[in-house]
Amino acid sequence: MPIKGLTDRTRPPRLGKIRLGKKRADGSPQSTDYFLCPAEVREIYGEEPRELDIMFLSDDIEDVFPAYYKMYGQTSGLKCRGDGITADKLNKETGQFEEIECKGSECPNYQEKQCRRIGALKFLLPQVNGIGIWEIDTSSYNSILNIYSMIGEDPIGLIRALTHGRIKMISFKLIIEKREVQVKDKKRKVPIMELRCDEVNLSKLMGKTKDQPAIEHKPDASVLKDKPEEKKEPESKPEPEKKVSERLQGLTGRDLRLEQFKIAQETLGDVDFFSILSMWGHKTYEEIKTIDRMDGVLKALRVAVEEKWATEKELNKSI
Repeated sequence: MPIKGLTDRTRPPRLGKIRLGKKRADGSPQSTDYFLCPAEVREIYGEEPRELDIMFLSDDIEDVFPAYYKMYGQTSGLKCRGDGITADKLNKETGQFEEIECKGSECPNYQEKQCRRIGALKFLLPQVNGIGIWEIDTSSYNSILNIYSMIGEDPIGLIRALTHGRIKMISFKLIIEKREVQVKDKKRKVPIMELRCDEVNLSKLMGKTKDQPAIEHKPDASVLKDKPEEKKEPESKPEPEKKVSERLQGLTGRDLRLEQFKIAQETLGDVDFFSILSMWGHKTYEEIKTIDRMDGVLKALRVAVEEKWATEKELNKSI
C-alpha cells in the first residue's frame, strides 16, 4: 500500500543547473549573454549557447516556474519567501515559518538587497542524455515577465490561452540575448531570457484544443477504445500495453520502429507527436535513416506515451 503524503508525491531527479553569469577575478558577479552549461549540455549546444530546446514536465506553474521574493541566510538557508502580498518568514526562536505581510519591493530587506525576486525555471532538455530536470534561476524583472507572458496561468500566459491551459511536452526554445532596457535614468543592454515556440505554427497549436479538453476536465480516453460508440465498464477495457504488444508481434528492425512511431502518434495526437519529433530536427519519422537515431526519438516519445497512459488509467478508475 502507498504511504499517504510520501509515495503519492513525485520528485523527478534534478540533473543540474544552468547559470546566467560568472564571477570576475575580484569575486564580483558578471552576467553573460549565453548560458553557462555543464559539459553534457555543451556537447550538444556548444561552449556558449544562446538558445536551448526545452520541454516542461508539468502543466502546473509551481512545478515549472515558481517565482517569489526570497531572502536567504548565509548559514540558515531560506529565511523568508513571499509573493508581494503574504510571506512565510522564519521565526528564529521557534524555528517555524510564520505568515506575515509581504511588502515586495517596498520591503526594507529588498531595498537593502538582502531579499530579491527569484524565478526558478525547471525543464527537460530532450536532446541531452539523461531523463530529469534542469534548472535556471533568474532575478531579472524582464526575464520573469517574458516567461510568465508565455506560460503563466491563463489568462496571463499566451500558450495556455491557446491550449486550454496546457504547456506540458510542448516544444519551446529558451533564448537569451541582450536587449536595451531602462535602468534608472540610463538605457543599457542587458541579457534577457524569453521563450519561443517557433517549431509549431498557430494553427497546429490551437488544434491541440480539439484533441484535448481543458486541464480541469477529464482527458479524452477514446483512443483506447476499440469501439468508441460502445460504453464498457473499466475492468473490461484491455490495457493499452496489451494492444501495443499485439500490434508489434512478429515485427523486427525498421518495421518494428515504424509501427512504434504510428502508435505514439495515435496516442499523443499530432500536436504533441510532431512537437517532440521537431525537437530532434525531423518533420516526419519516415525520414529518419538509422536505427540508433530512431531509438533516440522513440525514447522521448515513450516517456510522453507512458505518462498519458498513466493519466488515462487513473481516469478509468474514477469512471
